[in-house]
Amino acid sequence: MNPEEKIQNCLYYFIESVSTAAAQASLAIDLTGGDYVSWELINDLVDHGDVLLRSPISPATDQEKAKIAHFLELVRKLPTDIQESSIDTLNRTEWRECRTEAKKLLEDLSRLVGLNKTYFQA
Repeated sequence: MNPEEKIQNCLYYFIESVSTAAAQASLAIDLTGGDYVSWELINDLVDHGDVLLRSPISPATDQEKAKIAHFLELVRKLPTDIQESSIDTLNRTEWRECRTEAKKLLEDLSRLVGLNKTYFQA
């Protein structure tokens, strides 16, 4: 896999994770298969988001990187006990705040979402 493919894959999985984080709790559980939803989301968001922030070939602009960094800050502040996999956990105030911010982030990253879709359709 060449570097462009790697960064586009990373972007794809980051967008998918943000979309899952933006979804209602029951849908997020369905999308991830139900086991360790919070733990998976937190790790996928941080891992892929950090690559997008640090990579010299990241397609994200400085403004988009700032939005990603802000969102990751919120994710990193989630309490460790929120990593349980239950609908109750995903409905806690902390996750609801992340869900709201994830929806905003998807709007803010609409350019990147479009680029990524175009890349994989080519």
